Amino acid sequence: MKRRRIGVVVVTVLGLLLPGCGDPAGEVPGVYVLDRETFRREALERLRRGASAEAEGLAGPARRALETTWQQQAETEAAAIRLRLDLGADGRFAVVYRYGDEQGHGRGSWVLEGERLLLRTEEESGRPLAKPLEAEATLGDGGMRLSGDRVPIPIPLVRAVGVEPGS
Repeated sequence: MKRRRIGVVVVTVLGLLLPGCGDPAGEVPGVYVLDRETFRREALERLRRGASAEAEGLAGPARRALETTWQQQAETEAAAIRLRLDLGADGRFAVVYRYGDEQGHGRGSWVLEGERLLLRTEEESGRPLAKPLEAEATLGDGGMRLSGDRVPIPIPLVRAVGVEPGS
């Protein structure tokens, strides 16, 4: 995946976050970060699926070399991303991200509908957006998976233990 595309994904995800209420159960607010291992594993699977024609018919050392290349690419992708999403109990959020040399931050609001977290990014890198960016996250297993029309791949996030929003 190209660096620019990942940067757009991260900016979009950050900007897509959150439209405005709170979590009545109080379970959603907190700090979430990229689930690097899951992201790496899923990136490797995407590389394998995308290059299946290239791998077809390869065996032995050639196949192992290709697999090593894919593993290195997936690791590089996962290592290049830094993402922190702070969900406040007041229905507001802040996000900070970096992908390689690109970095930014955003603010917005969020609301919980069942097991879906709807996100609306209203400000990006200190500037109000003319039209808020929207996304959603599916909650589960102590984390969430961000997705949306402008998010080409789901982004796995996990709750950061012992970290308070805004800290």
